[in-house]
Amino acid sequence: FSDEIWRQSEDEVSKGFAKPMLAASEMDVLFGAGNWISMERFMVRQASGKLRCIDNAKKRGQNKAARMFETIFIIGLDCIPAAVKALMITLLSAFDWSEIDWELFMVEIGVIDLLDAYRFVPVLPAHANFSIASVWNPVSKSWVFLRLMGHAFGLTSAVQNFNRRPALVTALARRMLGLLTASYFDDFGLIDFSAARGRGTDVLSGLIGFCGAPQSKSKRYPMAVMRTYLGQVVDLSGVPETAELQFEPKPNLREELSDELCYMADLSTVPPARASSARGRAGWIGSASYGRYGRMGLGVLK
Repeated sequence: FSDEIWRQSEDEVSKGFAKPMLAASEMDVLFGAGNWISMERFMVRQASGKLRCIDNAKKRGQNKAARMFETIFIIGLDCIPAAVKALMITLLSAFDWSEIDWELFMVEIGVIDLLDAYRFVPVLPAHANFSIASVWNPVSKSWVFLRLMGHAFGLTSAVQNFNRRPALVTALARRMLGLLTASYFDDFGLIDFSAARGRGTDVLSGLIGFCGAPQSKSKRYPMAVMRTYLGQVVDLSGVPETAELQFEPKPNLREELSDELCYMADLSTVPPARASSARGRAGWIGSASYGRYGRMGLGVLK
């Protein structure tokens, strides 16, 4: 992956996510010999097929040196029926069921995804000498050093620190703007009535931008009765008639996992990271069907 790592690293510089790469001697001049430390960059292929650069913050002790006094709080799929229930209770406190105009009060869901999420969380200037990735230059056959302006994939502390902004946005959106929203890392979901005509997503988008987080245009989905969120197709069309909603794994997700498990079954050994990924995907797919109690069958993948 050395060529692809180099290409992506150069791309980060062109986007402004990192400063131009320097040789070790130039880094010594900049920070002082012995006053900086780097994270070796490697690459993984994600389940989606995407190649992602990871900066190894474990090898040289950066992760071990981090002390964290908090943990993250993330939502699950059950937040969606809980939100719909709260919305319907509020609606029925004002109208009888027979009086509701479902053209106006159809329940819809919209989705907003952040762009290059970690890279838009800036590094504290005083920590610049620790936010460095070592990259192998396939042309000069030497190590060079990339000074990251945003969080690195591979830092344990980056997970907690990144999630502070979605938590803040969610709190502001709920308390000050009255939006029924929640976030799963960089994915925001919003539940609203059709009468709002998508205004809620516009307001939420403006708030996210105000907090300094650019959004992915290709992954922003306007309000509709059916959307894919958190790996599941969420269908709210049945709410007016039966007060029920449905979850279904997104297309091809089960088939892709089945192919992966069949392939793993033929291997003599399975890397722990690959088994963990398959276990996570299987648990996520099944959580829409059986909740948590069926996960005991996935223990073999631990």
